[in-house]
Amino acid sequence: MRVLFNELPRREKYPLPPRMITEKVAETIGIKPQMEKANAMVPATWIAHFAFGAAAGFWYGLQKLDTKQATIRDGIKFGMKVYAWNYAGTLPLAGLYPPPQSQPIERTALMVIAHGVWGATLGLLTKKLRLIL
Repeated sequence: MRVLFNELPRREKYPLPPRMITEKVAETIGIKPQMEKANAMVPATWIAHFAFGAAAGFWYGLQKLDTKQATIRDGIKFGMKVYAWNYAGTLPLAGLYPPPQSQPIERTALMVIAHGVWGATLGLLTKKLRLIL
C-alpha cells in the first residue's frame, strides 16, 4: 500500500483506510484524544490492521484445511472478497469508512491491488504451509 500511495496524485495523499478506520473507531469509543496525545495512533493502526489481516488469514486457512487446494489464484479471490465485504459492505454500513464509489478511483485501485497482493501471498503461504503439515 505504501508503494502505491507514493504514486497517488498529491490531492489524494491523505491517510490510508486503515488509519482512517482506526481513528474512527477510537473516536467512536472515546479514546482518540488520549491516543493522539500519546502518539499511539500509528502503532494502534498497525496493530488493528495486522490483527484483522491475521484473523482473515486464519479464516482462509480454516477453509482450506479440508480441501488442501490453496492456490495463489484462490488467495487473490479471497482477498477480493475481503475487500468487497469490508469496503463495500461492513465498513460503510457501520459508518467507519465511505463506500468505494465515493472514493477517488486511484485510491480504490490502490486498495483493490493491495488486497489482491495480500490474497496472493496468503494463498501461496497457505499452500506452502499445507505441504509442511
